[in-house]
Amino acid sequence: MTSSFQYGANVHANGIRQHYLRYGGKGTSLVLVPGITSPAITWGFVAEELARTHDVYVLDIRGRGLSQGGDDLAYDLDAYAGDVRGFIDALGLKDCVVLGHSMGARIAIRLGRQDASGIAALVLVDPPVSGPGPQALPIQPAMVCRFHPPCAQGHGCRSDAPLLPHMDRRATPAACRMAAYLRGTGHPHHI
Repeated sequence: MTSSFQYGANVHANGIRQHYLRYGGKGTSLVLVPGITSPAITWGFVAEELARTHDVYVLDIRGRGLSQGGDDLAYDLDAYAGDVRGFIDALGLKDCVVLGHSMGARIAIRLGRQDASGIAALVLVDPPVSGPGPQALPIQPAMVCRFHPPCAQGHGCRSDAPLLPHMDRRATPAACRMAAYLRGTGHPHHI
């Protein structure tokens, strides 16, 4: 199998140097925001799968991987969300999907609440949204509906479809479900 990896690059956005890896180049743009401990390079096997149907940009969030870091930078959800917004704007991405994993999902939620313009969908994989005691998902119900087109059962999916049979077995079950959902064959609530 040939790789869909295109290049790694830096862009100056939201006042910092942000590093990213690009895969694919065809289809809807997808910005993948990894969790706090995962640099972009660790998402290559998932990006390869997603690149079958999407133009994939995997970010190194501030202070991680090859993106700018330092004691003079803020490391809060507003700053991270501002980075993703700046990245999308700097590259001129339109109607993109923002996929966040773990802490990246929290960043995607914050971005969606701050400014969802130009974002066609949010995909939240394993978001750590609870702390001590139960907490509601910090996202407006209207936004969830807008980002999940309904199917016959109202779920935005084909819940009876199998996971992708060709997905590399090194992938986590969550990554398989995420890829299945993005390809239209999985249930968003099972991600």
